[in-house]
Amino acid sequence: LADLFVGKTALTSMVPGPRVMLNAAVSIVLLVLVALGVMVGDWELWGSGVGFFPVLIATTYLFCLWRLGRSVSSGGWTPEALPEVSRQEEVPSELSNVRLAAVTVTAAVLICAGGTLVTLAAEGMAEQTGTDTGVMGLTLLAFATSLPELSTAIAAVRMSRVELAIGDILGGNMFDVTLILLIDILAAGPLVFGQVDRSAMVAALLGILLTVLVLIGLLERRDKAMLRMGYDSIAVLVAYSAGMAAILGGVFAE
Repeated sequence: LADLFVGKTALTSMVPGPRVMLNAAVSIVLLVLVALGVMVGDWELWGSGVGFFPVLIATTYLFCLWRLGRSVSSGGWTPEALPEVSRQEEVPSELSNVRLAAVTVTAAVLICAGGTLVTLAAEGMAEQTGTDTGVMGLTLLAFATSLPELSTAIAAVRMSRVELAIGDILGGNMFDVTLILLIDILAAGPLVFGQVDRSAMVAALLGILLTVLVLIGLLERRDKAMLRMGYDSIAVLVAYSAGMAAILGGVFAE
């Protein structure tokens, strides 16, 4: 969706460095671990009430963050003849660092409070309509909680901070997957991976497919667009729509 605000240029063709590609690869690794956890099942670690796969996912995420910083700073990947990306002239902020930090913290608190309200509303709608809570989480709740990332990406694109926009999207996906460990710690009862159904595995595989499409666009770097979107963005939108239709069709057919 952020590609719509770029214009006639494909968003992925404007990324100047390898960090975003590495973020996409890490996202694929984490989603593969999620799919494996759902397919093969999970087991408790030393009577802690926490499963093996959530710990493995969180550990992999932290390790990859460490390696990402070292890999990019080492300069092992040197692109040539990169197109110039025009940027708006930066205007110095009139706020001090303390005030900027306070604004950031306040915004984060408001987002957390909004997330809680959205979750309660989604649960109430699921009960009143008889919809499966997993489906509600994959559709309405996922869309609502992604709005802050969407607004951030759009703002970054308008400032010509393309790498920041795509990095925010992929980085958010990486971090969201690690939250499974927090859910496993806080949730009472059986392990989290033992409570999810087939739709969760399909959603993880769909996430892998979408990330691969983005990665292909980053590697191909074709500066062609249609309907104000790059071909890779159109492919992502079509694949997401088809995947969600398949998930919803499978759930309601049961």
